[in-house]
Amino acid sequence: MRYWPVNERIIMVQFSGQPRNITVIHAYAPTTNAKDETIEEVYTTLNGIKKEISRHDVIIVGEGWKEVMGKYGYG
Repeated sequence: MRYWPVNERIIMVQFSGQPRNITVIHAYAPTTNAKDETIEEVYTTLNGIKKEISRHDVIIVGEGWKEVMGKYGYG
């Protein structure tokens, strides 16, 4: 239904489904070493995206997987 590359860290995709549509948000969150402003910006953007999604949608939020992140991921 919709493909939205929000920025270099966040992407959202909406799929038509029955009985509900499915919205998947994938975020590459900053690490704890990042500046507070960067961390705040990511969460502010995620909250803004949430307002764009129907309250009836199933929402799936994920962040980098080990297979994608390799040695750069957290735990």
